[in-house]
Amino acid sequence: MTIDKILFTTDFGLSDHYVAVTKCSLLNSLIHTPPSRVQFVDVSHSVRRHNLRKAAYIAAVAAKHGGENSLSLVVVDPGVGTERKVVVYRTRSDGIFVAPDNGVLSLAYDWFPGECFTAEVQQGAASTTFHARDVFAPLAAKLIDGYDLQPDFNPTPIDEVVNLELKQTEKTRGGIRAVVLYVDVFGNVITNLPNGALSDASLTISAHGHKYHASLARSYGHGGSGKLLVIAGSEGFYELAVNRGSASRMLHVREGEVIEFA
Repeated sequence: MTIDKILFTTDFGLSDHYVAVTKCSLLNSLIHTPPSRVQFVDVSHSVRRHNLRKAAYIAAVAAKHGGENSLSLVVVDPGVGTERKVVVYRTRSDGIFVAPDNGVLSLAYDWFPGECFTAEVQQGAASTTFHARDVFAPLAAKLIDGYDLQPDFNPTPIDEVVNLELKQTEKTRGGIRAVVLYVDVFGNVITNLPNGALSDASLTISAHGHKYHASLARSYGHGGSGKLLVIAGSEGFYELAVNRGSASRMLHVREGEVIEFA
């Protein structure tokens, strides 16, 4: 497999030098691959600090579009410098993931079949505060160069790496219970309920014990200003939106919380 795209996701922001230095570390670590053959795609560096659920969704969606020749470098790492492991996840058709073993690849494990490998961080060779530069970037460069993971990495079953709790949709007496996968910058609430599961044009949404009227709509503009809408989203899951407003603010929900459709 020839890697030609690096899908880079962090919570570093762009005010500091961390993103640039990590990119330089990766490019400077390449031995057999000319840096000009590798393209960085900045997925996001604005993930809310330490928000593993938000990063998990962003990284998995980007990989779905990045394809088999991509390497997803995902560094949202509140446990940097601790004993948490490094994980490499080789998917069958959606590229390779490199990340800390802290659950940030939970949706990748769930969506993409593949093989998982883990290793301990060699603490003496790295700073304790900047593993993106000193651990993950050089490892990504080795993978791009065709490095054989074994014997440094151990094949690891998915149930032995860290996974965030990912509740599945569930039928209830009056409807369907779903979970918030992601809230975007517009306040749209993306759930794990697959498109096509709903048929009623008028719906009741329950969140935190409160009920809200919502309408099934084709897009954001197909509802009155301030109205709660249920839309078949572009990534295959239903999302809740408010025309010219924020569904997240209206419902007071965030990633990992439960919503019921009835």
